[in-house]
Amino acid sequence: MRKTIIIAIVITLATSSFAQTNNYREKIYRYTNTKNSDSVFYYIEKWRLETPDNADMYIALADYYLDACQTSISAQNTTEGAVQEYIYGYNDPVVINNSVFNLAQETILEGIKKNPNRIDLYQWRFNTLLDKGEMYDHIDEIYSFIKTDSIIKSRWLFDDYTKVTESKNYFLTKLTLIVRQMAEQKGYVDNNLHNIMLKLLKQYPKYIYCHFYLGAIESGNRNWSKAIEYYSNCYNMAGNITVNYKTYNMGTQYGKPIYAYILAETYFETKNYNDALKYYRKAKRGNIPHEYKKLAKIRIKYLKNKLKELKDKDAA
Repeated sequence: MRKTIIIAIVITLATSSFAQTNNYREKIYRYTNTKNSDSVFYYIEKWRLETPDNADMYIALADYYLDACQTSISAQNTTEGAVQEYIYGYNDPVVINNSVFNLAQETILEGIKKNPNRIDLYQWRFNTLLDKGEMYDHIDEIYSFIKTDSIIKSRWLFDDYTKVTESKNYFLTKLTLIVRQMAEQKGYVDNNLHNIMLKLLKQYPKYIYCHFYLGAIESGNRNWSKAIEYYSNCYNMAGNITVNYKTYNMGTQYGKPIYAYILAETYFETKNYNDALKYYRKAKRGNIPHEYKKLAKIRIKYLKNKLKELKDKDAA
């Protein structure tokens, strides 16, 4: 059966080195693979008695409940009184027992409370809430994630309590991915997305993606002057370098040419033809996707003719 909701233990255990993996995790991994749930729970309980605050133990226990809450429809054995819903995966649909799913969430929240700087606990919660479509809890967790980053000053840890290298950038990268997934589901004009980006902007005023998403939101609401303000910030902060650790902006997608193109499109929408032409020219000279460069050339030709037409009209 292909599970719709992500089972984080497979990812967590597979990526940990065997040298760091303790005896409990090895046994839990082994019995999870053989689907021996009784043995899995036995060793989790032993682990909890030995180290009751351990974050890796909380992930293992949450995974145990997450696995238990999913039943293949083809093998469904409905429990009387259980609140259930259907989640359709790529292959085999599963039934989710909501009470057990909530128990998994309560477990990971307890783990977060005791280990607020363990970023993988947040990742587990984001993934499972998003997969199940629990958007309200998902949004609340994003606010909590941003607040925690401020409190711990981005000193994040991962599994086995290893330090996250370039921790601040890692946090921003993860949050950007989460927000992008949210935007794809809810749309750029969603009020929650707007509020999330405003909160993050206060914390990281030089992070380009804050300005980009806010520009996209304002564009979606047809607030063109605000959109231009945010996109101009992106253009002014962007460089032609691939990595800028001072502002935590990485990748060629942060280069000036792509933001020149976005600005040109926004100016074109507002019929500000002079500025549109200016930024289409800047975009065309840079490294942007072929389809953007092709459209920029078409627009440049159109705008040159349009501006000449307007100039001749004024002269007449």
